[in-house]
Order: sequence, then structure tokens, then C-alpha cells
Amino acid sequence: FLECNNCSEVNVMPRSKTKDKSQSKSKTKPKARSRSRAKSATKISNVCVVCDEWGDSADFGCDECCNAYHDECLDEEFRGGAFTTCEDLGKECDFERPLYTFEFGPKIQSVIKSKRTRSKKASNRSRIGGSNSTKVQHYKSCTYQGVEYRIGDDVEFQLSEDHAYWGVARITRIIKESDAFPSFGLIWFWRAKELNATSTSTTAATSTTADMATSVSMADKRGSDADIETHELLLDEEYAQTMEIVALIDNTASCKVMVVESSDEYLRQIKNRKDENDYYDVFWCTHAYSNKSKKKSLICPNAIQSRRISHISPAPKAG
Repeated sequence: FLECNNCSEVNVMPRSKTKDKSQSKSKTKPKARSRSRAKSATKISNVCVVCDEWGDSADFGCDECCNAYHDECLDEEFRGGAFTTCEDLGKECDFERPLYTFEFGPKIQSVIKSKRTRSKKASNRSRIGGSNSTKVQHYKSCTYQGVEYRIGDDVEFQLSEDHAYWGVARITRIIKESDAFPSFGLIWFWRAKELNATSTSTTAATSTTADMATSVSMADKRGSDADIETHELLLDEEYAQTMEIVALIDNTASCKVMVVESSDEYLRQIKNRKDENDYYDVFWCTHAYSNKSKKKSLICPNAIQSRRISHISPAPKAG
């Protein structure tokens, strides 16, 4: 399965080089504009292209590309929205940079995470939030590209070819560390088809290239025995990991998946499905699986439906 926290290579476009302002700045300074940007000629990101700070919405944007800026990240002469395009700021428009819209929901807590050091003095400093510490903030939810994600939601991630392209996981935490993309704490689902094929499988909730080809060819055969088998998952609450939000499988639509508690409910959902825009796909899950013990167990009643993130497998009986 996954051996690192960044299983997917996410391409973030580098920032454009700054031009000489004397050559690129307009002769007439543009008028300051309203913060509402209601009549902007193009859609803009709300992630500042200068500081790249997620969760702190940018104030103004370019009228020709999706670049956005915090007021405090601009030179004084351009504050208050006194620019129209990136060229006014002495920069180039970046038409390849993805359009990101993001905001955090209610905050749960903030934690100071200390980095391990060998120096006792440095270690003492890190305990009080010094240079060797990182602030980690936890949230109940977040909204990414217009879709709200909450703790307990099941989502699909884009993984590298080494990890069979994609995987399904349940969100247990929504976190933001200093100078990092917002991330999800996760517990992963295993694909029942893979566990049935071999008891030593080490790839969780991922499809092989052959599986992907089969899924595509069976797009018009939803509800067949093979389709039901392909969409069965097993949840491993002991297999925890962290993934950056930009590794979600689709940056233009909902990446939430619907996981139901029986194959009968799965058939009902795909037959009557009217919410394709709300869910990327539908799966079903009746059992948990422990990669440590290599054992399956029935999931506690309503654990999937109630979006439970712990105590999913029944506790072993004493004696």
C-alpha cells in the first residue's frame, strides 16, 4: 500500500517571474476597485499567488487570468485594488495555474507540534512555540472548489501509477500546518477483490491497471455481478495516513464517494442515483479488515452510515 504521505505527485505551477516595473506598469494608475469584484471579467482563485496561504481568502484578482492577491502582499501603490491586470503589477498573467477556491469551516483546535531535535536547549525552545515548532490547526470542515468536505466523509484520491492510480479513504481530520497545503487525516479502505485474490496484498483501496480497464468497459454494465464485486470495500481503521487536499482525484467536481452498508443498498443507489454531481462514485462495505492481523470482521451496525471514524470493528471478546 502507501509508504509515504505524498503518494500523488501534484504539479503546482511555479510563480511567474517579475518584470521590470518601469517597462510593464501602466502609465496611468488604475482606479481603486471595490473588494466585491462582482463584475470581474474572469473567475479568480481565492488563494493568493504571492504568499500561497490557503484558508485566508485573497482580496483582489486579475481581470485576465485567475491570479489573486492579498492586499498586504501588494506594493503600497497598488493596494485597495488599484490595478486591473497582473501586468499593472509588473507580473505576467499565468494562464496555466489552476483556479483554486478554498476556505476552512469552524476551527476545532490549534496545536503546537514540536520538531524532534538532539539539542536539549532547542527542545526546550520548541515546547513554547519557538523556531523548531509548527502550528497545526484542526477544523470540522472545509470547502474546496465549491464542495464541502467534513470529518467522516469518504473521498477518492488520485495516486501515482506505482499505487494503481487511485484510492478511497474516510476523513478523520482536516488540518493545516504552517507553509503547507491543507491536508486530510485518513483511514483507508481496502478493495475486497484484491484481498480475495491474495491474503498478502499490500495495496489498499486501489485498482490495478486491469481493474481500471475492466471498470471502463463495464461502464454500461452497472449492477452486474462483476461490478458489485469491483465496488466492494473493507475499511481498515488502523491504516491511518495524511494526504494533501490537492491530491483529490478531481479538481473540478465533487470527490466525495457514497459508501453504503450492503450490496442490496448499492444496487438500489446505482439504479435510482440522481446525485452524480454530489458523489464521484458509489461503493459498499460490510466488513472491516486489519492489515496487521490479516483478519476480516463485521463492521459495527450503522458505522458506515453514521460516518464513524473510530471503533468501527467490534472489540474482541475477552477470554
